[in-house]
Amino acid sequence: MAVPAETSNGDVTSWIPLQTIFTPSAGCESIFRLNGPSLVAFDPGYGLDIDTAIKCAPSAVTTWWEQARLGVGGDAHTVLSIQPLTCPNQWTTVGTYVKNKSSTQIMCCPSGYSNPDAISGPVNGNCISEVTKGVVLTYASTAGGDSTDWTTKTTKLALASSVGAIAVVGWNVAIAAPTSSSSISSTSLTSSPSLSLSWSSLSLLPSSSSSTPAPITTPAPAQTSTTSANPPAANTSLSTGVKIGIGLGAALGIIGVLAIILAVTIMYRRGRKIPSDSATPAMTPAAFYAADGKPPPPHQQQQQYHDTVYELPNGHEPTEMPHSQDRSPVEMYTSSRDF
Repeated sequence: MAVPAETSNGDVTSWIPLQTIFTPSAGCESIFRLNGPSLVAFDPGYGLDIDTAIKCAPSAVTTWWEQARLGVGGDAHTVLSIQPLTCPNQWTTVGTYVKNKSSTQIMCCPSGYSNPDAISGPVNGNCISEVTKGVVLTYASTAGGDSTDWTTKTTKLALASSVGAIAVVGWNVAIAAPTSSSSISSTSLTSSPSLSLSWSSLSLLPSSSSSTPAPITTPAPAQTSTTSANPPAANTSLSTGVKIGIGLGAALGIIGVLAIILAVTIMYRRGRKIPSDSATPAMTPAAFYAADGKPPPPHQQQQQYHDTVYELPNGHEPTEMPHSQDRSPVEMYTSSRDF
């Protein structure tokens, strides 16, 4: 998938994808090119100028590194950069620069190389490897001023030194890609184009990349939500069994309340008939009159009655009337006064 170019402050950045893992030709780790005062391995231009059968760098890196020479960059305000980037086989990531939440710049070096001179900010420095005294190195060089007559030479290092390698630098950008969802779309991060290459002016870097386009960030699509225009109506009807249960429950509740009221009424009435043990003792007449504000009645002394017992004389015995004498009943005299 082609990545569209980006423009910032008049500088146009075109993108070259490097998505597959590249495997260099055998022996590239010992094939050097004399680049100024330095010996450099994995030079993309080696296959262009010296031996076309040797490929120590992928085609995307060769186009990026030799863009001025190949004339693929157009005018001075157009540059090429790699994005997305996958490091070649047996290469390692020696530096990263996080531009923002989605854009990351990456620097890859061959196995055995590092970037000891890197500073903070956009990736910078070079891939460096230390070599010891007495190591034999083979390299290609040209006579001064001649860029076409290449010769291969061998040298033995009299002192410990270092050699360089052409780094692979590019960008990876993660964007939010919407997925098929029925409601709120979820997002996943994928690689896509974003920022232009920022390259330092060191001896191992392309001289044609003097301009540094400002980065352009690809915005992530906003999350959207999809809702139904006509949601189904909720079923609010009650079944016959539920209605019967509600009616029985209400009836039982009313009966229970009435039973409680009746029990309370009966207990209240019984409580009024049963005298309390703590009732106030009966008041005396004097206290009653005093409480009513009336003078008490006169006090009446209790009379003393003495009954004398009399006995009949011992010599007197009752006599009976003679039977021969008949007496008629005596009727008591009745006064004319009515009682």
